[in-house]
Amino acid sequence: MLNFQNPISSINESATLAQHPFLQLAFRASFLFATMASIIALVFWLGYLNAWWQLNSSGLTPTTWHFHEMLFGYGATIATGFVLTAVQTWTGRPSIKGLPLLALLALWLSARVLFFVNGAETIALAIVLQSSWWLLIIGYYTQLVIKAKNRRNYIFIIIFTLMMILELSILILDVTKLQVIGNAFWPYHGIAVLFTDGYC
Repeated sequence: MLNFQNPISSINESATLAQHPFLQLAFRASFLFATMASIIALVFWLGYLNAWWQLNSSGLTPTTWHFHEMLFGYGATIATGFVLTAVQTWTGRPSIKGLPLLALLALWLSARVLFFVNGAETIALAIVLQSSWWLLIIGYYTQLVIKAKNRRNYIFIIIFTLMMILELSILILDVTKLQVIGNAFWPYHGIAVLFTDGYC
């Protein structure tokens, strides 16, 4: 006997998932997954520093990879999760939640996995996914504050855009090994690495 799935049941399951408390506020998923990813990154980095294993350097160099995951994989994720939650209070409008938030989380997780693999074949896709993540966040936040005419918080549109540009610049310079141009970034890169290594 053929067993056909009830489409109404599938719709109800999707609705239940979309209404799960974990997916009602952006900071919940952002804080949890950013913390978990940072712990894994620190384990990888400590193992590399103690010569327990080698990090794949065919994508990003190990130092850039560590710096990137601490500053952007963790820091930027925490910041955007907080702002996407706070914007509800600022505008009086609901922020991203439910299935759209789940899709954004899946995009972020996919990028993290590819950055952790850090292969020559995967790093380009990781950069594309990370860029898409930024663009979705900036786009969603922008339409919320503009519709609410919340000019006071337009500043985060600029901040997030600059963070995205900074991240992409660091990644592309490292991947393409444009050291001459990249030298302008290394003083700040070194400070950031020293700062993040202080917590390793």
